[in-house]
Amino acid sequence: MRTLQLGPRCNNACIFCANAADRAPSEQELVDALHAVAPTDVLVLVGGEPTLRDDLPALVRRAKQHGVTRVVLRTNARRLAYASYAEELASAGVDGLDVGLHGSSAAMHDYHTNVSGSFAQTVRGVSHAVKAGMRVAITCVVTRSNFRHLAEIVQRGETLGVAVVQFRSPDLTGRAAMARERIVAHPELVVRHLRRAREQGRRLGVAVMIDPALTLAPGDAAQTDGQAGASELDVSAKANPARAEARGRERRSGDDLRDILPALFDPKERAR
Repeated sequence: MRTLQLGPRCNNACIFCANAADRAPSEQELVDALHAVAPTDVLVLVGGEPTLRDDLPALVRRAKQHGVTRVVLRTNARRLAYASYAEELASAGVDGLDVGLHGSSAAMHDYHTNVSGSFAQTVRGVSHAVKAGMRVAITCVVTRSNFRHLAEIVQRGETLGVAVVQFRSPDLTGRAAMARERIVAHPELVVRHLRRAREQGRRLGVAVMIDPALTLAPGDAAQTDGQAGASELDVSAKANPARAEARGRERRSGDDLRDILPALFDPKERAR
């Protein structure tokens, strides 16, 4: 599996953004990167916001022609609010989306993105993607402003027809480092809401994945499944963040996303 960074531009301005990219790769650099991908690989395209590149459908087609088995976008899905664009991406060969949704309502989500109207566009984009046949997962960054509403976010995901809802902790670098006090919620307050979200997922048939870091106090070392907190929530150690926003220098590889969301990459997993 390979992750390909398409540039730092984004049409959201999330309060927790950890984007460290400083320039967009040239067309030739992208072509060279695609040629370096093994024909049987899964390719994860990230930004910034990858849909801001007008050549994205062409890049996806080129990847599929090269023999890439599955293409997944990490996106805010706002451009997919135009049904024709969602259909164009599906036709080009996009198989799945990992979409950032950080609230169950417009007020909550738009507060996190700093863009009025972004919630309506993202929700519409997810709906269009599902209708176009793409597999969709939602990633929510848990903050002090949304942690009480995690079960509602799972409910929203089920209504939209998503496969997975994942909750992750903020990466306190980049813009997020300057807004720590308005972002971080204490794990003791978050845990019971994570439990409610997981129970909601079980009732609705939606897979709920939880970043183990959400059960830790700031500065604590990671716990194993056998310790209090993580084991209580039945958190898998594989559940690393799958960010819709661009990551910093400690960006994890696309293998993390495959471990978290196998059904997004392997059609055989869908029947399980």
